Order: sequence, then C-alpha cells, then structure tokens
Amino acid sequence: GDILMKWYIGTMGFGYRPWQGTFYPDKLPKAQQLPYYASRFNALEMDSTFYGVPRIETVERWRALTPAGFR
Repeated sequence: GDILMKWYIGTMGFGYRPWQGTFYPDKLPKAQQLPYYASRFNALEMDSTFYGVPRIETVERWRALTPAGFR
C-alpha cells in the first residue's frame, strides 16, 4: 500500500535580527515573530537547548503562540 509521510519544514531559530524587514514585515514586534513564523512553517529547531534547558514557562509560551501540530 501507499505510505503517507508527514514533512516538517523549519529553520534553526526564529529571532534573527537580519530577518526583520526581509522575512518578517518591517514593523512586526519581536513578540509576534514566533506566531508569524509558525504561520509559514510547521516546525522549528530550537538550538537554545544546547546552552541550557529552557524554563517551563518559556516552553509553555512557545506552545501557546503556535498552532496545534506545530513541532
């Protein structure tokens, strides 16, 4: 039978200054970057875990700002 694959496409991080005015609209507030990103990609690799485990409040906020199914 056919095998259905789900692809997850994203980048390593989302808060890069050079993206303001290129990927992100010029005046988009920093607090709205993750929701904007998640409206265009379905995944994100958070490399911040290399430096330390993020606080549970931070992870909960990320989850609240992204749609169901976002990885």
